[in-house]
Amino acid sequence: MMVAEAYTVLLAFTSPECVPEWFGNATRAAAQLAALPAEGDYTFWVVGDTQGSGTYEGFMDRVREERPDCVVFLGDVVGNPTEGDHTFFRSELWEMASPCPVLCVPGNHDIDPRTFPLSRFRDLYGPVPAALAVGPDLFLLLPFFADNQEDGGRQAEEAARFLEATLAGRRDSYRHVFLFCHNPGGIFPGCRQSDSPAYVRLAQLMGTYRLTACFAGHLHLYQEAEADGTRYFISGGGGSRLLKGTHDPRGFFHSLVIKVGAGAPEYSVLPLAEREDVGDKTKWWFLARVLPYVRREPGGLIAGNALVAGMLVLTLCRPRVRPLGSGELQEAGGD
Repeated sequence: MMVAEAYTVLLAFTSPECVPEWFGNATRAAAQLAALPAEGDYTFWVVGDTQGSGTYEGFMDRVREERPDCVVFLGDVVGNPTEGDHTFFRSELWEMASPCPVLCVPGNHDIDPRTFPLSRFRDLYGPVPAALAVGPDLFLLLPFFADNQEDGGRQAEEAARFLEATLAGRRDSYRHVFLFCHNPGGIFPGCRQSDSPAYVRLAQLMGTYRLTACFAGHLHLYQEAEADGTRYFISGGGGSRLLKGTHDPRGFFHSLVIKVGAGAPEYSVLPLAEREDVGDKTKWWFLARVLPYVRREPGGLIAGNALVAGMLVLTLCRPRVRPLGSGELQEAGGD
């Protein structure tokens, strides 16, 4: 117990309050991406639904080896929308070193109005929605994570307003426009809801402004489609438990590699190896479960320590009974 407490205290004092400079949608990442050559080629990778797994650590190993120009996380970077889970995620980021900016959008596992609101996500990981110039192209990062039925189209309405405000009269200023969000529901061909006008309007605007491609996660599989000249991708195989199990051919661990140049972008799938890390699971347990409890219920910790200390004192102070030797046994037997 004392070892566990010492480990918890160590984590409390060493856990980072911010993310590394290479992670997030802040101006430092935006400036680096905007500086890419206006007519040069570049490559970006996309990964979704990592949920703090060991698998995405393997993905980051590949990033360091192959050095793309940018990476975008499609949400659900943690398993639960709590401060503890996000603390664990930030701690893991500091153990890595990305050679390129890494952007992100929120997922439904990242956000909760009570335990981890969108404002908190923005404070830590940068602005969303966001429009970032990437060389001659544009990246649109949208906080589009709720199911259609959950928000009544509110997020789709906000996304449509942002899309129009960003691209109206300026679409021809960009060679390509790529959109990144978490939930494909309502906008992905086959997931559209005819009874949700906000989603219908958003899908129409995506065609009107000739979006090059839209990337979403949420569903733990790989799927692609095309409509009105826009390519659509669902990529949710970054480490979470796969949808429908590994027997579904669409359910496999992966990320996407997009090569952008003078012609049409080239899209390819990068398979990822599943990885388990017992050490990380232990660290997550203490950061996401034990440490928040200690901070929330310090009296319970004090009472537990007092109980253990009392039991130890009683054990040490209990009179010891010396076993009788054979001679003593005979004497004790008497006459």
